[in-house]
Amino acid sequence: MKQRYAARAVILNENNNVLLLECKDTQPVNPKTPHINHYWITPGGGLEPDETHHQALKRELHEELAIQKIQILDHLDTRSVVLNLPEIS
Repeated sequence: MKQRYAARAVILNENNNVLLLECKDTQPVNPKTPHINHYWITPGGGLEPDETHHQALKRELHEELAIQKIQILDHLDTRSVVLNLPEIS
């Protein structure tokens, strides 16, 4: 199974609201929860080869949300999960 590393962010606005992205998949991606294909995630995405987590996060936030200036603070957590992600060509 191919490993994919990702960087995600908890983004707060001036009122401390958290930004979440809604996902709807046609097939469940987590084998531990096959009944769930609609969920919410924090912004971010996969690391490119030789890219740091900070670099990936800045790139993904720019690509997905057009955020260009962001202050990255402390690392909160690291986790590992097995997902059935679709192959991207």
